[in-house]
Amino acid sequence: MKCRVAFYSIISLVVLVSSCVNDTAVVEVEQLYGEWEIIAAKRNLKLTTTLKDGYFVFEEEGVMKTNIFGDEQAFNVQISDDKITQLGDTQTEYKIRKLENDTLHITSTIQKYYFDFLAVRRDSLDIL
Repeated sequence: MKCRVAFYSIISLVVLVSSCVNDTAVVEVEQLYGEWEIIAAKRNLKLTTTLKDGYFVFEEEGVMKTNIFGDEQAFNVQISDDKITQLGDTQTEYKIRKLENDTLHITSTIQKYYFDFLAVRRDSLDIL
């Protein structure tokens, strides 16, 4: 009986520790370069249509262009691990949740609102 309790205690501890490990994705920056069309967005966990024509453009020179603030604006950015840091007066940090093939999922808190963006590569939307 004591062996069984010890075994289950060890298994529980392993599961607990593994669930607490930081699951940080390391992003290959080259995958991020290009134009991304926002196909869905949430503001404070509710779908919003105000960003239906939104986009992000990531350039190799460390520049991000976006129209999520209204008109197109360009920002210098730093990209490391799973974070995109928008530099300047309106410094903002975006967390990359998923970057795979033609899909980009990022989240951020902007002006006290939590945003969740799902975008696809613009060239993947082209229909011949």
